[in-house]
Amino acid sequence: MAKMILQKDSAAMHLRMAKRHTRLCGRLAHTKKYAAAIQQVLEQLKEKEKERENASDDREYAYDDVILCDTDLDNAVRTTFEQTRQYDRDHLSQALELLFPTGRFSDLVQMSLSKEPQEVKNLVVKLNQLEDGHQLKPLAAILQEKADASIAAWDAYQQAINRLKAIQASEELTKLAVRKQYENNWLEARKEFGASLADRIFPKMSSRTSPHKDDEEPPTSEE
Repeated sequence: MAKMILQKDSAAMHLRMAKRHTRLCGRLAHTKKYAAAIQQVLEQLKEKEKERENASDDREYAYDDVILCDTDLDNAVRTTFEQTRQYDRDHLSQALELLFPTGRFSDLVQMSLSKEPQEVKNLVVKLNQLEDGHQLKPLAAILQEKADASIAAWDAYQQAINRLKAIQASEELTKLAVRKQYENNWLEARKEFGASLADRIFPKMSSRTSPHKDDEEPPTSEE
């Protein structure tokens, strides 16, 4: 009996086996209709695989942007800390205690990628409460800009993840349609021509042992 495509098989394996089956159908008389029967879902799976690959790339690009924005935000926090500490030295003040109660900036920059921007906004609020003309107050706008960029990058990343999940779910349904039609082609061909001829229009999944290396079949399964 012909080897069926399995649920665990990748989309690439579904496409590979279905395309080989389609080609074999075209090589024998009276079997072209089986190629036509699976062609539509085969084309749909090609598109779904392409969509999934593009969505996967978009997710990775979005993550790169998250890291880039987070690094900019971390640097802005470090700059704020350093300038505040310098300001306290020059003015014998305690601004650092107001802005960084723990006396360190690491609490902020070591937060999760999603939480840090929100915490930095609390720092922005404190800076904006300083009197007009205060030397440190302009740092608020810089931190706000970096925090907003980080939030936007994180939101875009989450959207990319959700889009990829949706496409993967749709791809699984299309894979199922390919498997069903593949199996249906086998059942119909077996009814019409018998198992022996039906086997001929389905690709073999494993290599045949041959005493001559040049005569060996190419690998047909993903190992």
